[in-house]
Amino acid sequence: MTESQSQNMRFDVLNIPSDERGQKPDILEHFKDLKAIGSFAAYAGQMKPNGLNRNALITYIILVYSHDSFLHQSPKYKFEEFSKRMIVAADLAGLERLVKEDGFKKNVDKRLFNLEEDEFVLMILEYLRFQSKSDWSEWCILQHELMENNKIRMSPIQEDKDKDQIAAQEKKAKFRAESEKIREALKTYELKIFGDRDRLVQVQSAQNYFTIEKLVKGEETF
Repeated sequence: MTESQSQNMRFDVLNIPSDERGQKPDILEHFKDLKAIGSFAAYAGQMKPNGLNRNALITYIILVYSHDSFLHQSPKYKFEEFSKRMIVAADLAGLERLVKEDGFKKNVDKRLFNLEEDEFVLMILEYLRFQSKSDWSEWCILQHELMENNKIRMSPIQEDKDKDQIAAQEKKAKFRAESEKIREALKTYELKIFGDRDRLVQVQSAQNYFTIEKLVKGEETF
């Protein structure tokens, strides 16, 4: 029997047995503790035209935002960028890929990876609070701040006038300085949470300048 990658997590989300009809039970029925998270219990997106399957969505959130997730502990994944781990989690959770083009169905890239939908932001924040680990919560939030900063910095300057170009460059310089502060904060939290100096060195040398869009399209590889 193949072992589940999530077997050492509090919620072994990749090892939920199917019933005699081959159907997976509702994830909140299988892990009843998760019912304490109001936004998890309230989510009925699969009943809406552009909604996500609740089991897949909650599985994704648990894989990415659990302090004990193998995506942050296993040597196979722990040196990868946070953005790459998000995509691995989406595939493992069963969020559907587009068939004829790169990316995921139902705008998962924007709605869930880039957190452009308040409902998903609330679910993630409530799950982080549920774990009661403040350092871990801050580490996750800083990862999203860094991705957002880098996306702004990578956007081309489109102003025509010299003074507008200078203003745009100064704005990017401010975001660059802020990104440096965020990376320094991440180093501190990495050491506090994981206590792994080899990991810290790897994080320091990692490249942070890519976007979710590039990863999904295959322009960045694992």
